[in-house]
Amino acid sequence: MQASKSQVQLRTLRIIYAAIFATMPVYVLMAERFRQSGSLDTTIYVALSTVAICVGVGAVLFRKRALGQAERLNESGDLDGAMRLWSLGHFFSYCMAEAVVLLGFALRFMGATWKQTLPLYALGIAVLFMSAPQRFEGPGS
Repeated sequence: MQASKSQVQLRTLRIIYAAIFATMPVYVLMAERFRQSGSLDTTIYVALSTVAICVGVGAVLFRKRALGQAERLNESGDLDGAMRLWSLGHFFSYCMAEAVVLLGFALRFMGATWKQTLPLYALGIAVLFMSAPQRFEGPGS
């Protein structure tokens, strides 16, 4: 039996999700292994933490909006457009979750403490968990 287009997309997104999820602990371990000694300027920490929070919240909001629009397109009969938005909503949120973790990684390399970077790591992982691939409910799914 041939897999439907939505099943192939879901499988692809699950592979990407797993790969990104697997890289996050690697970043944390690398940052711990090769971190810089010294202190980090508070202004840099606040600026990059603010950027990370905005990216994390933006990823969740973008995904919610994209999946909502995909649902409306699906209901109106535009299956291809709906699948594109559905895939984009998931993929974009994965990339932004990884970006948040990478901001924590960069801060750690710049001299931030473990307590300062832990919230960024946790936020990135939480965004990724919230963005787990969901089945596309289109015709033929």
